Amino acid sequence: MADCPTCGRPLEHDETTLGGYLRARREERGWSLRQVAKITNDAISCPYLSQIEMGRIEDVSARKLMALAHAYALDPGDLMRRAAGEPRA
Repeated sequence: MADCPTCGRPLEHDETTLGGYLRARREERGWSLRQVAKITNDAISCPYLSQIEMGRIEDVSARKLMALAHAYALDPGDLMRRAAGEPRA
């Protein structure tokens, strides 16, 4: 198993949570939190994304989810379902 470039731990983040899923996608791309902020034109700040990834923020606005979906080239509907805690289709 590969190590997380951010924290150095094995990549075993819980992808069933919104934060874990987003962190896994970010790390797959080798991006830092700062790079995501830049890609989203600061619609998502480094601290805010970090809090989402750690599960400390769960109520993420649709606007921020859309910015993240666009940055990661993800399906916005899937990301919104994950944010709502709905099972994936």
